[in-house]
Amino acid sequence: MIKQYRKQQHFSLKRILLLILFLLYLWLLLDITLFPILLFPPNSGPFKLGLGRQFFINLIFYVFPMYRPRQLIGNLILLAPLSFFAAIFKTRYRKFGNNLRLMFLSSLLIESLQLIFNIFYLGNRIFDVNDILLNTLGSILGFLFFKLLNLLSGIKKTSTSSKGKDRP
Repeated sequence: MIKQYRKQQHFSLKRILLLILFLLYLWLLLDITLFPILLFPPNSGPFKLGLGRQFFINLIFYVFPMYRPRQLIGNLILLAPLSFFAAIFKTRYRKFGNNLRLMFLSSLLIESLQLIFNIFYLGNRIFDVNDILLNTLGSILGFLFFKLLNLLSGIKKTSTSSKGKDRP
């Protein structure tokens, strides 16, 4: 994305701020979903104390009543910014189906990485199908927020004047 902007030689303050916000969001997303990575082997002292031993997969649907409010709200808003930024930076994600597909696959990737990290004792997260559902539903909020801003500010009008190029 940065290479694409460098080729265009067109940097506006708005574009730079959006890119900085997007990169900060990606950093926070990785920090929340994948880190810390645990670096002790299975026979080490911390592992013998019970650290690193957890479930790998939760395939039970609809356990939302057991979720804490923080967990429920956090999963709902986790991918909303990604959905919003995807629609801003790439015109193909301004269609609901494309955006929803990208968000579902992003959530599936995050949960799969958590599972892989657990298998190799590098993480303390679980693969949870409810997280995938909540993340995908929450991404709809980001898409709706983009559509609302689009109606209020006319983002679509400015993007069509650039003849289909992916510009915010």
